[in-house]
Amino acid sequence: MFEISCDNTITLTKGNTCAFCVEPIIADTEEPYILQGDDKIIFTVKKRFFNELVMQKVLTNSDYDESSNLVIQLDYNDTADLDATTYAYDIALQTESGDFYTFISKSAFRIVKNVTERLE
Repeated sequence: MFEISCDNTITLTKGNTCAFCVEPIIADTEEPYILQGDDKIIFTVKKRFFNELVMQKVLTNSDYDESSNLVIQLDYNDTADLDATTYAYDIALQTESGDFYTFISKSAFRIVKNVTERLE
C-alpha cells in the first residue's frame, strides 16, 4: 500500500516498493524548476526532524525519465528494516550555486505493518 495525502503525508507498507514524481518549485515565483548542471533534489527521512537519518535519496538532472519527470524510487530494502511508526521527511532543491530551497516542508512519512512477507 502506498499513498500520498493532500497534506503530503506518505503512507507506505513496510517493505513495499513505490515510486512517485516530484516537481521542484521555487517559492518566490511558484514556477516549476528544471534541474541544471549539478543541481540536486534531496529526499530525506529522519526519525524526527532533528535526529537520526533513516533514508536519503538524491536526484540529479540525469534522473529525468522519458516523460521528463523526476521520480523518487523506494525499494524493498529502503523500508524492510524500518519500524512501523511515523517518521519525518522533506524534499529540497540544492542548486549548483549553493542555493537551498525546501519545496516539500516537514511532513509525515508513515510506515505501516504488513501481513504478507516477501518470499526469498
